[in-house]
Amino acid sequence: MKMLYCPYCRGLPTVKSCNNYCLNVMKGCTLSLREWILCVLTDAMLLVAERLEGPFNIESVMDPIDVKISEAIMNMQENSMQVSAKVLCKSLLIHS
Repeated sequence: MKMLYCPYCRGLPTVKSCNNYCLNVMKGCTLSLREWILCVLTDAMLLVAERLEGPFNIESVMDPIDVKISEAIMNMQENSMQVSAKVLCKSLLIHS
């Protein structure tokens, strides 16, 4: 006699079911769930990879930082008189 339904689901908890049948049912039930989870995880990983390739890429941010610091120092040295005058003017206005 072939088992067609799980006895527990049919309201017959005292009837022992076939382990292989239960395993096959569980595999079938979880197959679509596993495929969905795999699809969601794959999409999430692709989104993370795209973000790391874009403006949030730490290498693209950190790579030119030494050049930017050098340029800022050069700019400050070249414009030190104007910067000092603006700072002095602002501080005099605040303390007046």
